[in-house]
Amino acid sequence: MIRFVSILLLLSFYNHLNAQQVQCDCNLLINPAYFGKVSLYDRPNGKVIRSLKNDSLKENYLLVKAEKDSAGFVYGAIFYANSGKPKKGWIKKNKFLGTYSRNYGPELILYSDTDSKSKPAFIIREHVSEIGFCTVTQCRNKWVYVKLSNGTKEFSGWLSPNMQCANPYTTCN
Repeated sequence: MIRFVSILLLLSFYNHLNAQQVQCDCNLLINPAYFGKVSLYDRPNGKVIRSLKNDSLKENYLLVKAEKDSAGFVYGAIFYANSGKPKKGWIKKNKFLGTYSRNYGPELILYSDTDSKSKPAFIIREHVSEIGFCTVTQCRNKWVYVKLSNGTKEFSGWLSPNMQCANPYTTCN
């Protein structure tokens, strides 16, 4: 009986983890200024299956094609921009996982939801050109929830797909 209950609890926990996964289709990158290792896991909070790091000497940076978002992790392919085969697994969300803003206009809008018709969470009008790397904390469809700074203040909200630039070599304009 105890064995049966244990199996039911494990299945329930597994289903709970899968239920919290959200589908996404986001292009991300590991911050080119990050020199540490990025671990790839077999499952959220699971076993490390590989570790990679940016090759700053050859300017060969890590890119991520995220397919799923789960609390604390994204699942997808991680690969070097200029070489190497994609490796799939779970990547722990951290300050080094993100994108750049491709906005060079007078303002940048961060939304309260994944819809450009939703209420803006923030409209950044000051120091827009000083926005650098944006840390991604969530991914839903092609939208990313970012934390960023314009040099004077911290902001967070949903960044629309057309304002994202996950390219370490260009400004995407």
